[in-house]
Amino acid sequence: MGVNEELTRRKQALYVGMGNTSKATKELEKLVEAFPQNTNYKHILAAYLMQIDEKGKAEKVYESILKIDSNDAQAQLALKGGSKPSSDIDNFVAGLKPIFSNKEVGIDAKVKQIIPQIQMVANTGNKALATGLLELTQDLETAHPDEPKVYAIAGDLYFYTKDYENAKNKYAKALELDKSIYLVWEQYLISLEELEDYEMLAQRSSDALDLFPNQGMLYYLNGLALRETGDNSSAIISLNQAKMMSGRIPHILYGVQIELGKAYHASNRYEKSDEAFKAALEMNAKDPFLLKTYAERLLERGEYPEKAKEMAELANSLQPSNPDMESLMGWTFYQEGNYNKAIEWLNKAYNQKQDAEIAERLGDAYFQSGKSEEALKYWQIALDKNKDNKKLQQKIKDKALPK
Repeated sequence: MGVNEELTRRKQALYVGMGNTSKATKELEKLVEAFPQNTNYKHILAAYLMQIDEKGKAEKVYESILKIDSNDAQAQLALKGGSKPSSDIDNFVAGLKPIFSNKEVGIDAKVKQIIPQIQMVANTGNKALATGLLELTQDLETAHPDEPKVYAIAGDLYFYTKDYENAKNKYAKALELDKSIYLVWEQYLISLEELEDYEMLAQRSSDALDLFPNQGMLYYLNGLALRETGDNSSAIISLNQAKMMSGRIPHILYGVQIELGKAYHASNRYEKSDEAFKAALEMNAKDPFLLKTYAERLLERGEYPEKAKEMAELANSLQPSNPDMESLMGWTFYQEGNYNKAIEWLNKAYNQKQDAEIAERLGDAYFQSGKSEEALKYWQIALDKNKDNKKLQQKIKDKALPK
């Protein structure tokens, strides 16, 4: 019968099954030699060579394809995709743009070529590379407007460079086209968390739970959003569900315990709050942000001031010169009645971070030390940054702390 595609593919499959890659390759080479102008057979050979890590030989086959058809987009893509963008991102992108714009080249082949670079952005946060890759995703959107993965990878590039607003929008478009991809939901919801859009996070995490009711991470994000929007009783239900489902996933369980500590505290269930915070401390006793979170709630309750100060001192030693930790140190001194020390620490914090909370605390400390003009100054600064703070409005109106 001579050489033909069916017999060649059968023989090649047998050799692959036997683990004889050399003879498997020779069968495909015989087919190419028998039909030298058939680019489909050359593509089959090149793909197999890539599969067995014979990249150099595969590239030569792709080059031979381009000699027959210089417009063969798949061969162009295979050769261009072999280059690395690290040395010259602009040329890398320019080389791929015509191929990515070509509707005839399948989306999967294109995405496969840039996955390693997307991973590089994930590992390094390289914004220049991300910008170049985003140019390519724009071409993909034009060529494949109904493909959800196009918008998902654009979302990933924005997410890994901390542009959460654009990440949120791209993920939302991907989910509009296909709601069944769990990882897109997770990245989308985390983007909402980073943007502190808790109302939307509560709503959309609930939508995600309708589709994926067995995902502890979704219950955690839902509980966090509900707590932030003031629905602590519902938050506790979601967080306990997350706790039950995340027992074998330490990083989720850790976050759940912290959020439970906050939610129980806000519900005045202090014993349960302590239990949750202590469970988190058992998992990571030297997380400065956990120490700060727990210490501030103890100070707010007016309980265990020595324990709160001990945690504040440890947090500050773990994160020296961090304004959040310095503010906490100042607040522990304030609670002790040592207002001069409080002013010292709060000024350190304010010099680095001019936020409303630090400014208000500094105003309180100045007032307690008899410096009412300084107090009014910092209260006004705090109110300018947080105009809806009723307590601050009252302090400024009365020119005094509430009794």
